[in-house]
Amino acid sequence: MKKLSVLLLVVLVVSLSLAALAFWGPKLLPLLMNKPIQPQIDNVLPVTQETQMSTQETQQIDPVLFREQEENKKRLTQGCLTGQDCIQSIQQPKFVSAKQAAKFLNDDDLVIGLDFDGWETEDDPVKAYPIKILNWHEVVNDFLNESPVVITYCPLCNSAAVYNRMFDGKVSEFGVSGSLLNNNLVLHDKLTETLWTQLQGYSLVGKSYPQKLVQVPSVVMSWKNWKTSHPQTVVLSTDTGFEHDYNVSPYADYAESPRIEFPVEHSDSRLANKDQVYGVQMYDQFKAYPVAVLQQSFPEGGTFEDEVGGHPVKITYGGGKFLVEDAVLKKSVPVANTYWFCWVAMYERTELYGAI
Repeated sequence: MKKLSVLLLVVLVVSLSLAALAFWGPKLLPLLMNKPIQPQIDNVLPVTQETQMSTQETQQIDPVLFREQEENKKRLTQGCLTGQDCIQSIQQPKFVSAKQAAKFLNDDDLVIGLDFDGWETEDDPVKAYPIKILNWHEVVNDFLNESPVVITYCPLCNSAAVYNRMFDGKVSEFGVSGSLLNNNLVLHDKLTETLWTQLQGYSLVGKSYPQKLVQVPSVVMSWKNWKTSHPQTVVLSTDTGFEHDYNVSPYADYAESPRIEFPVEHSDSRLANKDQVYGVQMYDQFKAYPVAVLQQSFPEGGTFEDEVGGHPVKITYGGGKFLVEDAVLKKSVPVANTYWFCWVAMYERTELYGAI
């Protein structure tokens, strides 16, 4: 009996020793080998490609660019209270013939025309976008000869601009951000989540900062002049999918008033705030051409030579067109058509054609 008790005690001691060794062995062994203990922590996310990319992107943020974007955010004004896409852009535009468009367009109605020399054919006509429709939507995403473009219009600046919407081989969709810069529409694109100025095409905040959009040549002219010079044109239809009376402008009173709705960073009394100008930017130089001065100087239209910041240009004016050509490179230069107060707020150092 005594031998059995001793045997059971030995078995118990051995069992406890093995259990202790199994529990403490992995923890004591590193210490005996002078290695640090690796803690076991629950609820830690595994290192994946996504977390690695996030860490790399964080490490690659340029502090200068970050500060610039933060400053740009401070410059923005909230235009509409509901924020992004408060004004619905047109994503799938429909078009009608010039004959059908005559049912809702008057001869003096303005249109944005995409005007490419030698591009128009019967199978692939040029396009016109009535301002009376863009007053309600401001942004139209479209394709022109299979090239993705965005047609934009800012009623507060009375400015039209067209840009390429391709980024690194991918097509983005643009919309209204709800923010303004110097009363000018600020666009947002859904691919790179970047904010862009409508008048300049400059990025303000986002993944594409500090890039600039590629501008596409366009003109603003009366429907009468456009259909005369482009009889095969098609026109953006009023069948937009939204319920608006496109014969009524929500900005009619604003256009007739000298008032400015929101603050501007710079003002200039050389012209009245809402005098219409053609704005030209070349080699970081800027010049504004007042429409009233051009009408007085060239009542029948014409071609003349001038300089923008010392760079020679050739200008063709008339029939609703204002075309600028770099006289050295023989290339067309994009032109903005906008209110004076918007142009000079963006380009404080601008020259003024006809100024004494």
